[in-house]
Amino acid sequence: MQMAQRINEGAYLTFSLEREEYGIEMHRVLEILGTSAVEPLKGVSSLVRGVLPWRGKKIPVLDLRQCLGKSPLDLPHQSCVVTVAAKDWEGSIHTMALLVDGVREVVQVWNENLEQGPRADEDPRAEYLKGLAQCQERLVILLDLDVLAKLEELEEVKY
Repeated sequence: MQMAQRINEGAYLTFSLEREEYGIEMHRVLEILGTSAVEPLKGVSSLVRGVLPWRGKKIPVLDLRQCLGKSPLDLPHQSCVVTVAAKDWEGSIHTMALLVDGVREVVQVWNENLEQGPRADEDPRAEYLKGLAQCQERLVILLDLDVLAKLEELEEVKY
């Protein structure tokens, strides 16, 4: 497999969105929480499901299903929120939360299992993807947290 330049081998937290499995770098994961504390917001994009009180501040909750072109769901009990650290346009580290269908496991991704993701003209989600990894005989789609952190919709929420 051909490795993408911006993908690193290492530990990745995997989670599900519909029938697909996604992964984010484990060293970026801060905490995994339930959805009961998510406070809805009015007047912001539907990509932002609300804010989450977290360690003395409120952080935006990004609905990954909608970001990736999937249909939104109500907050079912099996959904969870993954708090992560990501870089904004200036390179500053910010905390945000990702609403996912469910967390699966931590997998080790090796360079020989990495490949470039789809091009933007092939897949509308391509801008959010770092690449793909073959892990334990299944395909994991690796997300680029820094690109997600730069979404205009998150700028509507002060964090």
